This record gives sequence, structure tokens and C-alpha cells, in this order.
Amino acid sequence: MRIEFLLYIVLSAFLHAFYNFLMRKSNGSRIFLVSMFTIAGLTAASIAIISGNYRNIPWHNVPYIYGASFFYILYQIFVSKSYEYGKISTHYPLTVLSPIFIPIWAYFLLAEKISFITGAGIIITIIGAFIVKLDAFNWTEVKKMFRLSKDYIGGRFALAASFMYSFGAIFDKSKIATFDIVTYIGFILMFMALNLIIYTIYNYNRN
Repeated sequence: MRIEFLLYIVLSAFLHAFYNFLMRKSNGSRIFLVSMFTIAGLTAASIAIISGNYRNIPWHNVPYIYGASFFYILYQIFVSKSYEYGKISTHYPLTVLSPIFIPIWAYFLLAEKISFITGAGIIITIIGAFIVKLDAFNWTEVKKMFRLSKDYIGGRFALAASFMYSFGAIFDKSKIATFDIVTYIGFILMFMALNLIIYTIYNYNRN
């Protein structure tokens, strides 16, 4: 792997962690999320229009961007729910387990291979994340996690968040190369804002 790609990954991880910190500070506020996605999306769209890249949009691939945004919003919702039940320090590791699912979906849907090293890394990551979340390292606590105990409801929301994010990543991977990156970002952020608004209206009508 080229060093610049590794640096991009490290920077992405740092920004993702900082974003989760902001989410926790705002208590998962939907107003905060909608505002953030809308402002960022409009900024990216403006850049795409000014640069003229919007003229080369492969419109037949836009539904894939919407698919990615749909699962990313489900990720946001589950992350917010998980933070309602515990600390970011114990739930965050479970919200970022999508890398253990992505290679599996990529294997079945994109025909990518899983190496032995990748498989070993997946197993180690799973074990480490669950150890961080467990209240005590014993079999009783492990059984509580898998028997749907209320003690670990936040952890299950966090795990569901990772699951949703992994599907979004597969949609991302399938068509992102056909777009100018700024145009793609503009689309996905605006779709995420739209999905979150729909979810908020749906919840409001239910209440």
C-alpha cells in the first residue's frame, strides 16, 4: 500500500472519531446532523457546479449513491441510539466494526478475495471490540451480550450501526469510481440530509 493511501485512511479514522465525538456532545441531535449534511452537501455541490464537473454525471449510477446514503443514515440512527445507553468510550469500538463485515460482503457481492491475514485481522478486531464493551471478562457477561440482556442494549445498537455502515460501503465501492469525487460527495451528503429529514418527519407523525 502506498504511504499516501495509508495516511488518507488514518486521517479518515481520526475525522470519523471526531465526528462521533460531536454526535455524542450534541446527544445525537437530528437538527445538528441535518444541518451538517446539508451545509457540507451544498458546499460540495457548489464546487461541482463551479468546476463544471456536473456535466459528466453518470445519472444511471445515482441510485447507488442513494442506496449508500440510506444505509449511512441507518448507521447514524443506530449510533445515536447506542450513545443513549452508555459511554462513547465503550460503544464507539462497536460502531466501527464495519471493516469486519465489508470484506465478507465484498467477497460475495464484488467477487473480492479475503486473504488469511485479513481473516485473522477480522477475528482479532471482533474479540478486541467485545472485550472493551464487556463489564467484566467472564462467561456470564458474554452470555448477557448474546442473550439480548438489557445490560447490553446500547452495545447491540452500536453493532447494528456497524452492520448498516458496511452495506453503505459496498454501495460506495461499486460506483464511486464513475463519479468526480466532489460531485459524489455532494450527492451523498444531500441524500443523507433528505433521508434524515424523512426519518424525522416519520417519527414526529408517529408521536
